Amino acid sequence: MAEGQAFDRLSTAESDPKAKLLVGTYPSEEEPGLRVFIPKPEYLFAMKCRAMRIGGIEQSQDIEDIKGLAAAIGLKSAQEAMDLVQAFYPRHMIEPKTQFGLEEIFSKLNDEGTAPPHS
Repeated sequence: MAEGQAFDRLSTAESDPKAKLLVGTYPSEEEPGLRVFIPKPEYLFAMKCRAMRIGGIEQSQDIEDIKGLAAAIGLKSAQEAMDLVQAFYPRHMIEPKTQFGLEEIFSKLNDEGTAPPHS
Protein backbone atom coordinates (compact mmCIF):
# COMPACT_ATOMS: atom_id res chain seq x y z
CA MET A 1 0.00 0.00 0.00
CA ALA A 2 1.41 3.37 -0.99
CA GLU A 3 2.23 5.87 1.72
CA GLY A 4 -0.89 7.78 2.72
CA GLN A 5 -3.15 5.36 0.85
CA ALA A 6 -4.69 3.90 4.02
CA PHE A 7 -5.70 7.36 5.21
CA ASP A 8 -7.70 8.11 2.08
CA ARG A 9 -10.11 5.41 3.26
CA LEU A 10 -10.93 7.24 6.50
CA SER A 11 -14.05 9.32 6.51
CA THR A 12 -13.83 13.05 6.93
CA ALA A 13 -16.29 12.41 9.77
CA GLU A 14 -13.64 10.32 11.56
CA SER A 15 -12.91 13.18 13.95
CA ASP A 16 -16.61 13.82 14.62
CA PRO A 17 -17.50 12.62 18.14
CA LYS A 18 -20.86 11.40 16.75
CA ALA A 19 -18.97 8.78 14.69
CA LYS A 20 -17.40 6.97 17.63
CA LEU A 21 -17.83 6.03 21.25
CA LEU A 22 -15.29 6.38 24.04
CA VAL A 23 -15.03 2.97 25.70
CA GLY A 24 -12.11 3.45 28.03
CA THR A 25 -9.35 5.64 29.35
CA TYR A 26 -6.05 4.91 31.04
CA PRO A 27 -4.95 5.79 33.63
CA SER A 28 -8.11 7.90 34.15
CA GLU A 29 -10.35 10.41 32.40
CA GLU A 30 -8.79 13.24 34.40
CA GLU A 31 -5.18 12.40 33.47
CA PRO A 32 -3.48 12.45 30.09
CA GLY A 33 -3.10 8.99 28.65
CA LEU A 34 -4.75 6.44 26.45
CA ARG A 35 -8.27 6.94 25.07
CA VAL A 36 -9.93 3.98 23.36
CA PHE A 37 -12.70 4.67 20.85
CA ILE A 38 -14.86 2.35 18.77
CA PRO A 39 -16.92 3.33 15.74
CA LYS A 40 -20.65 3.71 16.22
CA PRO A 41 -22.73 1.18 14.25
CA GLU A 42 -23.59 3.78 11.58
CA TYR A 43 -19.94 4.60 10.92
CA LEU A 44 -18.95 0.92 11.01
CA PHE A 45 -21.73 0.20 8.49
CA ALA A 46 -20.43 2.93 6.16
CA MET A 47 -16.84 1.63 6.42
CA LYS A 48 -17.96 -1.96 5.84
CA CYS A 49 -20.01 -0.96 2.78
CA ARG A 50 -17.15 1.01 1.32
CA ALA A 51 -14.76 -1.91 1.80
CA MET A 52 -17.25 -4.49 0.47
CA ARG A 53 -15.41 -7.24 -1.41
CA ILE A 54 -16.42 -8.21 -4.90
CA GLY A 55 -17.07 -11.89 -5.60
CA GLY A 56 -20.76 -12.45 -5.14
CA ILE A 57 -22.63 -11.51 -2.06
CA GLU A 58 -22.81 -15.08 -0.79
CA GLN A 59 -19.00 -15.39 -0.81
CA SER A 60 -18.12 -12.61 1.59
CA GLN A 61 -18.30 -12.20 5.36
CA ASP A 62 -18.75 -8.51 4.64
CA ILE A 63 -22.30 -9.23 3.50
CA GLU A 64 -23.34 -10.88 6.77
CA ASP A 65 -21.76 -7.99 8.68
CA ILE A 66 -23.60 -5.46 6.50
CA LYS A 67 -26.91 -7.31 6.99
CA GLY A 68 -26.42 -7.43 10.77
CA LEU A 69 -25.48 -3.78 11.01
CA ALA A 70 -28.38 -2.77 8.75
CA ALA A 71 -30.78 -4.62 11.05
CA ALA A 72 -29.23 -3.06 14.18
CA ILE A 73 -29.48 0.43 12.68
CA GLY A 74 -32.95 -0.15 11.25
CA LEU A 75 -32.20 0.31 7.55
CA LYS A 76 -34.81 -1.16 5.23
CA SER A 77 -33.70 -0.15 1.73
CA ALA A 78 -30.62 0.22 -0.42
CA GLN A 79 -31.36 3.95 -0.71
CA GLU A 80 -31.38 4.41 3.07
CA ALA A 81 -28.12 2.46 3.21
CA MET A 82 -26.49 4.60 0.51
CA ASP A 83 -27.70 7.77 2.22
CA LEU A 84 -25.99 6.61 5.41
CA VAL A 85 -22.74 5.76 3.60
CA GLN A 86 -22.82 9.21 1.98
CA ALA A 87 -23.25 10.82 5.40
CA PHE A 88 -19.69 9.65 6.12
CA TYR A 89 -18.05 9.63 2.67
CA PRO A 90 -18.42 12.06 -0.23
CA ARG A 91 -20.00 10.47 -3.32
CA HIS A 92 -16.73 10.60 -5.29
CA MET A 93 -15.10 8.30 -2.70
CA ILE A 94 -17.81 5.63 -3.02
CA GLU A 95 -17.20 3.05 -5.72
CA PRO A 96 -20.10 1.81 -7.87
CA LYS A 97 -19.66 -1.68 -6.36
CA THR A 98 -20.97 -0.28 -3.08
CA GLN A 99 -24.26 0.88 -4.55
CA PHE A 100 -24.69 -2.27 -6.66
CA GLY A 101 -23.82 -4.48 -3.70
CA LEU A 102 -26.32 -2.74 -1.44
CA GLU A 103 -29.02 -2.97 -4.09
CA GLU A 104 -28.40 -6.71 -4.41
CA ILE A 105 -28.30 -7.27 -0.64
CA PHE A 106 -31.56 -5.43 0.01
CA SER A 107 -33.22 -6.97 -3.04
CA LYS A 108 -32.43 -10.45 -1.74
CA LEU A 109 -33.58 -9.51 1.77
CA ASN A 110 -36.87 -8.16 0.40
CA ASP A 111 -37.36 -11.23 -1.85
CA GLU A 112 -36.84 -13.49 1.17
CA GLY A 113 -39.15 -11.35 3.28
CA THR A 114 -36.33 -10.82 5.76
CA ALA A 115 -35.66 -7.13 5.28
CA PRO A 116 -34.17 -5.64 8.42
CA PRO A 117 -36.91 -4.11 10.57
CA HIS A 118 -37.17 -0.35 10.62
CA SER A 119 -37.24 1.23 14.06
